[in-house]
Parts: sequence; C-alpha cells; structure tokens
Amino acid sequence: MKRLVLLSVASTLIFAAVVTAAVAVMLTTRPKPVTASLMANALPAADFSLRDTEGRSVTLSSLRGKPVLLTFGYTSCPDVCPVTLVKLAQAKAQLGPRGKDLQVLFITVDPDRDRPDVVRSYLAQYDPAFLGLIPTPEELEEVAKTYHVVYEKQPGSEAAGYTMAHTAATLVIDREGRVRMLFWPEMSPDEMASDLQTVLGL
Repeated sequence: MKRLVLLSVASTLIFAAVVTAAVAVMLTTRPKPVTASLMANALPAADFSLRDTEGRSVTLSSLRGKPVLLTFGYTSCPDVCPVTLVKLAQAKAQLGPRGKDLQVLFITVDPDRDRPDVVRSYLAQYDPAFLGLIPTPEELEEVAKTYHVVYEKQPGSEAAGYTMAHTAATLVIDREGRVRMLFWPEMSPDEMASDLQTVLGL
C-alpha cells in the first residue's frame, strides 16, 4: 500500500514538473508584442527608380533580398528627421551582424536644396551605409503619392528660408519586397530592433 502511495505521489510530482516545463516553454516562445503599426495585408511595395547621391539609378526591386527601411525627410529638418535617423542607426547597431543587410533609404522631400553632396554628408553622420535618393520634383510627387506621403513647403525663418512639413513614418519592407509595418518617430531604438526581430526574423 505504501509503495502504491509513493508511486502515486511520484507520478503526480513528475506530471507537475512536466506541466511546469511546458508552461515555461510556452512563455519563453510566445511572440513579443509589436510596437510598430503592422500592415493587415503584406502587400508588395511599389517599385521606383531614383538617383542616389552618386548619380546612379536605384530601384527598390534591385534591393530585393534585403530588408529596407524607407523614410522621407530633408537635410534642413530641425527635429523629426535627425531623431528618426539616429534611432534607425541605433536599432540597426543593436541587431549586430543580423542587421548588416538592413538598408535604410532616405528620399528627400526638398530636392531644390538637397544636392547630392549635401545629402551624402548628412547621412554619413548617422551611418555611411544609409542611402540617399534625390528625386526630381515630378518624381517626388509620384513616389509620395504612391506611398501616401504628404509633404508641403511652409514659411520659415529668414535664415532658413522655408521648412518642409512631411509624413514622418518609416516603411518597413521585408526581403520579399512587401510592406510589413510602419515605424513612428516616438518609437525607441529598442522597440524598432525588437520589432525587426519579431516580424522580419532579424
């Protein structure tokens, strides 16, 4: 009788240990919550062809196989653009070797002032691998419309001349060329890096 009791107790303890281990595995493998705005349908990102700071034609489709962070801004931006680029650079750095293929594309919304050498020097402050694209006014209008980006010239100080109000979200495009989520300026580099790991598997 004692032996049966001991076997019953042992079985109960083993069962409890197995359940505890299973729960622990479930908790550790549960996907992390995502801070970015996830796209309900991962639709293909529309292709475009724009000149980079070296005068070369760059298409989005030519970057297939690399995760792409597509952001719009301008080099005279006093606040949102520098903050966004700093955070993107920090998020990329946090990924370590996994982030080496991550390509940041910066499309200027101020092609009148953002000459190639200006954009090149500007982006180099954040990460020399960031790629600047300089559209013509007509190309800018088309690509902005395609990606639902709003931009508008606004009066500024006498020294600055004017500023550009523009959409500040960063589009996250996966290796297959699909738009997966949107990063917002208020997100932290930690949140960006975590979301890239969770959604894109970096």
